Amino acid sequence: MGLFSNYAEIGPRSFTPYRGHMFEFFGQDSWRVNQKLKLEIGFRGTWMNGYYKSLWGNMAVFDPKLYDPSKAAVLDRRTGNVISGDRYNGVYIPGTEFPAAGKGRVPAIDSGEFNRLLRGDRYPSQSHLTVVPRLGVAYQISGKDVLRAGFGGFVSRFGVYDSVFLGGNPPFQPMASVSNGIADNPGGASRTAFPQFFMTLDPVLKHPKAYNWNVTYQRQIGFETTVEIGYVGAAGNHLARERDLNQLPRGTTFLPENAGANVNYLRPYKGFAFIPMLEHAGRSEYNALQIEVNRRFKSGFSYGFAYTYSKSMDHASGPRDRLYDAHNDLNVWGKSSFDTRHVAVANFIWDMPFFKHGSPLVKAALGGWQVNGVMQFQSGTPFSVGSSEDIYGIGSTNFVPWNLTAPSTDLPKQFSESTADANFWFN
Repeated sequence: MGLFSNYAEIGPRSFTPYRGHMFEFFGQDSWRVNQKLKLEIGFRGTWMNGYYKSLWGNMAVFDPKLYDPSKAAVLDRRTGNVISGDRYNGVYIPGTEFPAAGKGRVPAIDSGEFNRLLRGDRYPSQSHLTVVPRLGVAYQISGKDVLRAGFGGFVSRFGVYDSVFLGGNPPFQPMASVSNGIADNPGGASRTAFPQFFMTLDPVLKHPKAYNWNVTYQRQIGFETTVEIGYVGAAGNHLARERDLNQLPRGTTFLPENAGANVNYLRPYKGFAFIPMLEHAGRSEYNALQIEVNRRFKSGFSYGFAYTYSKSMDHASGPRDRLYDAHNDLNVWGKSSFDTRHVAVANFIWDMPFFKHGSPLVKAALGGWQVNGVMQFQSGTPFSVGSSEDIYGIGSTNFVPWNLTAPSTDLPKQFSESTADANFWFN
């Protein structure tokens, strides 16, 4: 009782005061070509730091270009633990020196042990200047018909992602691990050097950007009512997602010579475990048909109805979306997790005509009531069915969708008798 084989404890992470800068400028002009045609022309420019810096200098980044295989850590084949070698091979701390504000606040800075990791600019990725166009056109076909079109580019300022904290990396995140000890005195056990979990980001982190366009036709059909039908499209570039830099090549765990070897022993970057890298490399497409009917408020009544038939596809629906295979992003293109194919919204306002006439007391008590209503109907969002088996032989049991794990869904089907057979399928 009270014996353990492995014990690890993570201490409090140093507070990381992030700082970034952003500057924008724009130009716009309206040009009425004639009584029927009007143009809106413009542009918007955005300059931003590639990512945030720390005012205390307590951020660490892993860069594959700095990793030296000749200095790779020596690992235990069975456990994957580090026996000897540089555990910070490939790691750098942005900046040429630690800021004075970090001294006395961050123990790893005060020790001086990690000054050798200082390198380059204090911002861990490149800054970018992006200029995007804006164009709007409105053409009055007749007194009751209008045609409109627009196109524009938009740049997003991303925040500090909740999945990758560079300030939570070693050596700024204290961690102790021991093995083969007694629970009453864990400090008396032999110390173990586990492979380090290390978060990083793409050094060429581009700014997320989207282009939107639309064409709409609007007609007044009488009865104070207009009908509008339009096409709306959008394309997103440089969307956030994750990639495991230290993933094993496909099929590695299936090789006979690797039998019995710990996954961390087989990883490309020795001394490290999972290395999630935040990158802006995803892409998205959105296409929609939109129909809208509106009645202007008159005689105490108005209503509106809007319907959207749309489809959204992408490589990543959020920054926590991770590639199933770090070396291939073609198999993750599919419906967005928020894709909602059908959306219908209806609303109305009705001024009730009752008790508008009569004594002031009756009018004040019973007259002047209004009924409003809003109703929305929509279809659901997609979900995935898959497996957590290591189908790729990469030493990972992360979720993989069924269509990437099953050879075919057209084979003869049988009911499963137990978990021991292979009669599991989805169609």
